[in-house]
Amino acid sequence: MKFSAGEAAFEGFRVTRQHPRAVAGWTLIWLVSLIATALTALPILGPVMGELQEAMRTAMSGGGSGLPAAIQIRVTYAMLATMPVSLVTQAIVLPALYRAMQSEGRDRFAFVRLGRDELRVLLVLLLLAIISVVLGQVGDTAVLATRGGTLSVVGGLIGIATTALSLFTAVRLVLAVPATFAQRRIDLKAAWKMTEGRFWPMFGMAIIAGVMACIVGLLLLIMSLPLSAMMAGPATSPAGAVGALLVLLLMAAGAALVTIILSAPFMAAYRDLTAGQD
Repeated sequence: MKFSAGEAAFEGFRVTRQHPRAVAGWTLIWLVSLIATALTALPILGPVMGELQEAMRTAMSGGGSGLPAAIQIRVTYAMLATMPVSLVTQAIVLPALYRAMQSEGRDRFAFVRLGRDELRVLLVLLLLAIISVVLGQVGDTAVLATRGGTLSVVGGLIGIATTALSLFTAVRLVLAVPATFAQRRIDLKAAWKMTEGRFWPMFGMAIIAGVMACIVGLLLLIMSLPLSAMMAGPATSPAGAVGALLVLLLMAAGAALVTIILSAPFMAAYRDLTAGQD
């Protein structure tokens, strides 16, 4: 019933080293996901893409007061519209990752299956997303309702409290997906109980994994800079098309690696905490 947060935090690198072919397969899944996300978001953001890019450039230069309300609404709609794509992708990749962690050998399909395990993981991911959105909406509503009035301080405190509650809830339920896969049933209460008294080790492990994921993302960003220069020319030119394709592949590889680095430690923690149990 004990685990080392420091050791578990590096589990993602062990999986990447042991199953490189599976990582390549998961990269292809994320590539399809990114294309589907772009195709879903483009009709929503396309009409305001020019204004959005200009607002982002203004914000990066330190000017402006944020996105106009009309653009914010479209961005929100785009995020909601693409959320199912992200959830389905994770529901396919996470069980495959967990199977790879349980295996020493190779799998011709990168440990990917489409069955009840994936459906249960999808449902628990949806539940966790709903909990996160509800908690976030409570804080945002409190801040907006008290903006500009004498109760603005109260609204700010409520916003801070709901943010802290969201963080606490996320850490306490961080083993929900591994537990759902391993136990083949959804039991948020059991996942909550497993992290009782282990908030700080779990939080520290998440911080370590998050920092390593950021480093990997930064390295991939540096690698993409020459490719971005290739895309500076006409989009229809061969160099521009090749550059765009390679950037997309790097983004997919980054998504796969970040998923592994952030998710594998918690399956390792679940494995260690349940070791020896029937």
